[in-house]
Amino acid sequence: MEFISSLYLWFLPLISIPLLIYLFNRNRYKTLYFSSIHFLEIISKKSIKQINIINILLVIIRTLIILFFILLMSRPIYNSKFKSSTTNSSYVLIAIDNSVTMYDYNSNYLKKTILQITKSFDEECIIKIISLDGENILYNGIKREFNLSNIYIQNSFLENNFLFIDSHIKQGDEYLNKFLFIISDGQENILKTNIKKINLSDWYINYINVNKDLMNISIVNVESNHNFILPNDKFKISTTIRNNGTFPITDHLVELFINNINIGRQFIDIAPNQSKKIFFDLSVGKYGYHPAYIKSDIDDITEDNTMHFVIYIKEHLDIDIISNYNNVYLDNILNSFNNKEEIININHHTTNTYLNQPIQSNIIFILGLENINRDILNKINQYNNLEKLRIIIFPELNDISFIDIEALIPNQNFITTKRITYKDDNYNQINTDLIKDETYRQIYSNNKKRNIKVFSYIEIDSDDKTIISMENNKMFMNIYNPNDNMEIFLFSISLNLKSSNYPIKGNIAPFMKNLITTDNILSYTDTYTPIQDLDLNYNSQIITPNKESFIFTASNEDLYFSQLGIYESNYKYKKELLAVNIGESELSSHFLQNIDIKNYFSKDTFIDNDLERIIENIKNISIGYDLWMIFIYIVIFLLMLEMYLSTMYIKNDQ
Repeated sequence: MEFISSLYLWFLPLISIPLLIYLFNRNRYKTLYFSSIHFLEIISKKSIKQINIINILLVIIRTLIILFFILLMSRPIYNSKFKSSTTNSSYVLIAIDNSVTMYDYNSNYLKKTILQITKSFDEECIIKIISLDGENILYNGIKREFNLSNIYIQNSFLENNFLFIDSHIKQGDEYLNKFLFIISDGQENILKTNIKKINLSDWYINYINVNKDLMNISIVNVESNHNFILPNDKFKISTTIRNNGTFPITDHLVELFINNINIGRQFIDIAPNQSKKIFFDLSVGKYGYHPAYIKSDIDDITEDNTMHFVIYIKEHLDIDIISNYNNVYLDNILNSFNNKEEIININHHTTNTYLNQPIQSNIIFILGLENINRDILNKINQYNNLEKLRIIIFPELNDISFIDIEALIPNQNFITTKRITYKDDNYNQINTDLIKDETYRQIYSNNKKRNIKVFSYIEIDSDDKTIISMENNKMFMNIYNPNDNMEIFLFSISLNLKSSNYPIKGNIAPFMKNLITTDNILSYTDTYTPIQDLDLNYNSQIITPNKESFIFTASNEDLYFSQLGIYESNYKYKKELLAVNIGESELSSHFLQNIDIKNYFSKDTFIDNDLERIIENIKNISIGYDLWMIFIYIVIFLLMLEMYLSTMYIKNDQ
């Protein structure tokens, strides 16, 4: 026998109180005076013995009452082997993995598994069945009322997470015997969600691993090597293909479609639990949105064989330039993108003219540090558009330090900065090997012989904000993020030939192309992301891939996408396309063996692929039976007996 609340056992010495009282009263003598010894003869020896026996019985009964009351408060339990006919204090929680990889296990198979589990328990035990996507409670009640035909298990594109069971685990605290059954296929991404944070110390855990040998290729992601392109520009996209199955894949076809036109195909070989990155070269002839997808051959799980994405070539880009004069080099570079159509609209401002109009562009060039003052700072802080504000700062030759921008970029020390000017034919260069950003690295590393010569710059040591540095470890370009809605690009050179030969270098055009864009040309999201995180306007009409529609409002902002494919968002006259896929954590995850699954649970967890062995394990479990109800009945009986004997004692004492 064990005790749940053993703290109360410290009160066991109190059971001696009735005996101490009895002994104390027994030694107390009282002198009575009688006129005749005749009265003593009336009391028979039999009566005296009877009273003494009753007193002793009362002492024993009162001692037992205190003893059983203390034991009652300590919640005694008796451990024995599992017997279904006596488990009336059991709580059975069945958690079902209903993620994409479980699509091959149909509802009937899962129902059969649930039926086999519930058959092992008493009719009065509590059964609770939930899905691990956190969306559904399939049943919650006593087994006697459980009807399997009313259970509908729907697979979900949402993230399956063990943390969703935490609240259900806490609801089982009041029950003595708690059983957790997990029906899953052993995919690692679900197990990595910190299940050890959940208190399962007094639960009997059974993991039913339904994983079986299968052929499964998943398309994990897709990326572009450019952030900004013009129509007919050639660019490259890459995609990661993963073999999540049991068998090696050979000659597996992967195809690329844009606007439903097949523009590329490749055949690949991948070993189990391995990934391979493949590349496609392409170009797009028009501005605007272009729906696209990468597709692989059909296998045992078809839902992860397609990766949808959207290619977006901006039709129009507004750029504000704050400067005291027109910089011919910057104007020529930006206007070079307007070769066939006017894509970029340049708005020139002085400090005063910029302050007198609302902010419309999210790209601002500031030439000359004297243009950064308190008024400009206040104006910039009023920016609240959905797109991140990108500020690009070039000092002028008459700027001798960066002290003027301390108010714009807080928590940075610019006091020691100073202008450095080389004499004669001396100059500095960019260290192309240490460029931190991959896009900028490709621009300069492709032709190191055509490096930039720097004759005059404002000197500041390279640090963690430095993206491009020079060969003397001084910064060439730093990026700062004062807040989530602002990004500042600070250059140490001026857009002037006396500062560097950069304005006339051929690689300044692709560099500026990446500098002025805040959006990747390629975009997609996943079903794990709430719609509210996508910065859509309220009252937008959302059209699903199945041509259903709904209005996005504040009341439904916590919605998740429930379909895979291309969505259309319409707000006033603005139309956008959104691509939605399965979450990458599931697409890239592999399946664990039982021995690996056990590492995520306690050592007593029973894990098996065979349901029959799990049922047999349930029958062999040592479980506890709560004895407190028995002790209540005993205490009530003893109280009634004590009252009866006390009444008899008083009657005999008269």
